[in-house]
Amino acid sequence: MISPRMSGPSKFVSLVAICCGAVPPLSAQRDAFGSPCDLRSGLNPVLLVTEPRTGVDLSAQVLTAPPTRPGFLLLGTSNARWAGGPLPFDLTGLGMPGCELLVEPLIAEPMPLGSLTLPTAALPGGTVFHLQAMTLDGAALAGATRGITVSLPDPTRAFEIAFLPDTQKYTEIVGYFPHFLAQVDDAIARDAAFVIQVGDIVQHGANTPAQWGRAREAMGRVDAVGIPWTVALGNHDYDVVGDKSAATVFVGAFGPSRYAGYSWYGGATPDGRSHCQLFAVEGERWLHLSLEWRPDDDDLAWAMEVLAAHADVPTIVSTHEHLGTGDPAPWRTGGSTDTSSGNNAGEDVYRKLCEPFPQVFLVLCGHVSGTGRRTDTTALGQVVHQMLADYQSDVEGGNGYYRRMRFEPRGQRVVVDTDSPSYVPGNGPDYRTDPVHNYAFAYDALGHRAQLRAQRVLRFRDGFDVGGARYAGTRDTWVSATNPQQVYGGDDSVWCDQNDNQGQGLLRFDGLVGTGAGQIPPGATVRRAILTLTFEGSNAQSGDGSRLHRMLVPWAETSSWTSLGNGVQLGLEASTAVEVDTRGSVDAPNTRSFDVTAAVQAWALGVANHGFVVLPNGTDGQSFRSSEWAGLVERPMLTVIL
Repeated sequence: MISPRMSGPSKFVSLVAICCGAVPPLSAQRDAFGSPCDLRSGLNPVLLVTEPRTGVDLSAQVLTAPPTRPGFLLLGTSNARWAGGPLPFDLTGLGMPGCELLVEPLIAEPMPLGSLTLPTAALPGGTVFHLQAMTLDGAALAGATRGITVSLPDPTRAFEIAFLPDTQKYTEIVGYFPHFLAQVDDAIARDAAFVIQVGDIVQHGANTPAQWGRAREAMGRVDAVGIPWTVALGNHDYDVVGDKSAATVFVGAFGPSRYAGYSWYGGATPDGRSHCQLFAVEGERWLHLSLEWRPDDDDLAWAMEVLAAHADVPTIVSTHEHLGTGDPAPWRTGGSTDTSSGNNAGEDVYRKLCEPFPQVFLVLCGHVSGTGRRTDTTALGQVVHQMLADYQSDVEGGNGYYRRMRFEPRGQRVVVDTDSPSYVPGNGPDYRTDPVHNYAFAYDALGHRAQLRAQRVLRFRDGFDVGGARYAGTRDTWVSATNPQQVYGGDDSVWCDQNDNQGQGLLRFDGLVGTGAGQIPPGATVRRAILTLTFEGSNAQSGDGSRLHRMLVPWAETSSWTSLGNGVQLGLEASTAVEVDTRGSVDAPNTRSFDVTAAVQAWALGVANHGFVVLPNGTDGQSFRSSEWAGLVERPMLTVIL
């Protein structure tokens, strides 16, 4: 028996019971129960029920009009019995026949508004409630009911996400357009939870109104039935193909204004080219980031802020170009700007965005004709699956092939099916049973979500939001034996070298430990801590690499080789123990993350935090971006998991 918690003045008559019937879950079905149900004018109640969510109590309210008429709220139904005795009035024709339940009465005077809260935490997903609101006339001689069937979310239920590869040939050639329509109609028929188009929705940029019209028509079908969806910005979708300077037609067709008013739309970059969506399945939220072709550093900075704001939500990233073909597929290198802030290639997106954010588990892309996949494990231990699909070079621009990703939480996997609702056997390759195009990969959705909810993530990077304020505590510089009096604290790179300038780097994150919203509590257990550095610019790469040792003495950005007493000497100014060795990991300009859990745990337990010295392993010097670098996403970042 569940007893209701009443809100407002105690002037409400309530009959309460549970009815978990063997009927299909019909979330928020707004139909009258029973036959007949008298809905005569002036008696009709209004029943309001909160959206069912996992782990959240269900609340219900009933409004009656006019306020002088009694209102009744029934959870479950009973035609004949009330707390073991006969009902004090006749409910014939008002109830839901065949449900014999006892109900516990709470009797008060009539009131216009009543509510109750139903604890649901211990109930299994899929449990069905039948709620009825009832009004009677003053003499209780006539009445009316209105009912809703509500099922509790079932996070273990399987669901599908539709992945639409490049559709440019379908919108370019009118005879191929039915393939695009067949894809979206099939996704709708299968009740997809989300539809992702990964870019190149048209072929010839801005001056092709017919192509954009077809693109709008196809995605409009998804929109019309209320399925959340997204379109990425591909290189063919800019005003001039491959020229990122303008994307006015794309933004007009699929920019923020197109999604305005949708509860699942999470916003966009200021230029309207990259977007985020928060869609729900069985009461659980999923985050999706749609990044433009070769996203630049500003795109990634925006994406990081979105991820930080939704740290407990599993996340899918889609972008137009990310992988090449094969298994394992290489990351695409096109567009990488490794000497200045700018665009990012496939590995850049993985290293800068996916690796430090443990909610990212899947990356989707197109652009390259063919298929590819790879799986990587981040420095935080999260497995990230990456998938390429693009059938535009096949018969009729792709023969209607798209991918259905069926998430099976009970089986802890995602099943990838490649299918075409418009494929004609014999007209091109049949991919429907080919294991290259149809496979499954391991993903424990329930475990991933539980892990994200159980942990707390802190990030320290100058300019990044930590606990409602922008962090500004990074200290970094380098000192040189060649110029022993010189101060380099204002440089935008940190150097270390065994010849030339005889450089040693210094790096520290101040204010790590404390009681503030964005700090590590004193004595806290650190589950994992990683240091993310971007090795870009001239001489950033190094075959020899470098070593990080914990500093034992204070220093400042104004320190020099001389002020440190002939530089940093192991055993005196720094520990002899190696915290990180980058040898072999930075043989080309890139961003990498390194495990520094032991050092951060020591600082949390009270050891003085003097940061790290960065010493060269050999004569092949190395540099990384400092906190003075203009682009936020390439500054040093410390990610701490508690």
